[in-house]
Amino acid sequence: MGFRNPLRPQRPPRKTPCSLTLEASALGAVEAGGRTIGVTCACWPARPNRFIQTVIDTPDLAERVARLIEIATGGYVVLPGATGTLAELAWVWEKTCKAIMARRPIVCVGDFWKPLIDMMSAARARSAGFVALIHRPDQLDEHFPRARP
Repeated sequence: MGFRNPLRPQRPPRKTPCSLTLEASALGAVEAGGRTIGVTCACWPARPNRFIQTVIDTPDLAERVARLIEIATGGYVVLPGATGTLAELAWVWEKTCKAIMARRPIVCVGDFWKPLIDMMSAARARSAGFVALIHRPDQLDEHFPRARP
């Protein structure tokens, strides 16, 4: 069993903008005939949404990110999120920049990520070429041509 913070009260998970976004994207994938995989983390009370077909439980954030990297061989779509999403993006971006893992598309969706991408591009111009920013889901086709029906 993973670490549960004893200082954090255990309460039923509530729907957040992040969880609602994940649920909507999983529904879209299922409706399009795709397969959905949820990689959970024992330190979070939330459980996978009803559209997740395969669940992979992990004990902590480090193992979760490692599993996400392992299974996402086609690339990464980064939706607006919080600090966990930021950590996942940073880890994938760093491993790609340093050629620690094979290069795969990393696509951030929405203006939420624009300040971060602009800041990193200004500080380290080379890092900018590893991450794309799109504004509409239909722009994903440009970065994931194999995913087209």
